[in-house]
Amino acid sequence: MANSLGTRPIKIDTPGTTVLFTSWMKVDNVVFTKYTADTQQFSAQDQNGNPFFEGTGKADLSPVVSTKITWINGLKVPILQGGQLEIYVR
Repeated sequence: MANSLGTRPIKIDTPGTTVLFTSWMKVDNVVFTKYTADTQQFSAQDQNGNPFFEGTGKADLSPVVSTKITWINGLKVPILQGGQLEIYVR
């Protein structure tokens, strides 16, 4: 599949070091879903490489939901070992 950057929520399923957004974004929360193993890792970062949501899946494969985030400066997802990140923005 391919990343869906123009949708709400933003859906990321392909990792990369490319900065996907360079402007400020107000993020309500992020959900890691559709993964197949609890050891799969993810990391969502601002454009400067500062992580704002990272971790691994859960043993029961249920969605991993962030706490309320707020403003981030740009977006990249360098680590996504399967699954999908859904990023809810305002």
